[in-house]
Amino acid sequence: METNNTVTVTGRGAASQAPDTLTLNIGVEVVRSTLTDAYQDAARSLQAVQRALDAVDVARKDSATSGLSLRAETSWQEGKGNLVTGYSCSSTLTVKLALARDAQQAIAAIVEAGGNDVRLNGLQASISDPGEVAEQARTLAWADAVRNASHFAELSGRTLGRVLSIMENQDGSMPPMRFERMDKAAFAGAMPIEAGEAAVSASVTVTWELV
Repeated sequence: METNNTVTVTGRGAASQAPDTLTLNIGVEVVRSTLTDAYQDAARSLQAVQRALDAVDVARKDSATSGLSLRAETSWQEGKGNLVTGYSCSSTLTVKLALARDAQQAIAAIVEAGGNDVRLNGLQASISDPGEVAEQARTLAWADAVRNASHFAELSGRTLGRVLSIMENQDGSMPPMRFERMDKAAFAGAMPIEAGEAAVSASVTVTWELV
């Protein structure tokens, strides 16, 4: 866009990098006939998962427990109303794994340790230090802005002068995790994981003086 003796353009750029970190949200949930049994068995399952993480050298600082829930399970029966059928205890564990190591084997070890009490609630791949790829995207966005502004200046018979203003907007996007098809024996080994690439995009709006 050209106004008087200035030209303002927006340049865009994007760069990609393979993720190096995998964050797991692991749930443990048990239902037992008494509240004490539910709590104790959930604790044992969570401890077994933590021991499995220790065995694959996941540091304690990379895992955090949260979301402890204790509740009664009820069932409606005609003429009797809601009756307590058992008690549920659940908790969650958020774990960060390095994808450079064998994250697939770590997940398999977690599932094996927790057995039927384990729930894998979600996986998220990320870049632990996105600074370098963000810088690449920013450089590409600047080059795009210069190229477009130079073209507008040439079309108007002018040349670019001083930069009068710079405004940057930057965001990143992460592709979803992809899993290969698994058979019934998948948990005996490791489920293959394809993390794809994390893309970081940048845009910069620059105003130049026209001379």
